Amino acid sequence: MAEEISIYRFFSDLGELLKEKDLAVQEGEVDFEEAMRGVRRIWSVNVASRKRRRLLGPRAKEETPLEPEMDVSCMPEFMEGYVSDIDRIVLQRLREGAFSVQATLDLHGLTISQAKCVFADFIREAVRRGLRCVKVIHGRGLRSKGGPTLKNALKGWILMAMHRKWVYGFASARMNEGGPGATIILLKRRPSKKRIEIVG
Repeated sequence: MAEEISIYRFFSDLGELLKEKDLAVQEGEVDFEEAMRGVRRIWSVNVASRKRRRLLGPRAKEETPLEPEMDVSCMPEFMEGYVSDIDRIVLQRLREGAFSVQATLDLHGLTISQAKCVFADFIREAVRRGLRCVKVIHGRGLRSKGGPTLKNALKGWILMAMHRKWVYGFASARMNEGGPGATIILLKRRPSKKRIEIVG
């Protein structure tokens, strides 16, 4: 039967080592500095990784995706509009989907006339509630013979005077929020009549 492994085995030759080094042993005590001479500290994985994190800074909360997210603004279906004096930082954040959507309207299955009425009610209610960011799902129109009918109509509805005065900017959603099949709309706190630039 194999000899049982014990942590005490490793200290079995300690007595011989002390004799060789001519160390005095008194009442079970050994001069610590002499005994530790030549010993090197070995960092554990955890300690080393903590030290590395201190040097590199805090680790990002989100892991890097295996594939980079597609930039919707590079797609031919991308749609965007904004008031002439919009802050460029706000516009960039809108494109990146940085704003939290507070309400969503899905227009799938509706006719143009139905969708127009529903959209008007939706915007009116969002303004009444003081919402700042809403999403309208209209689809990409890939199955429609005439193309993205609802999507194209949405641009016209936004430009209507009753809606335009409340719209600060809009852009196609990021891919994980619907992509070109959905539009994120930023609303103003107060109405104003300013020109809206349309892209796409």
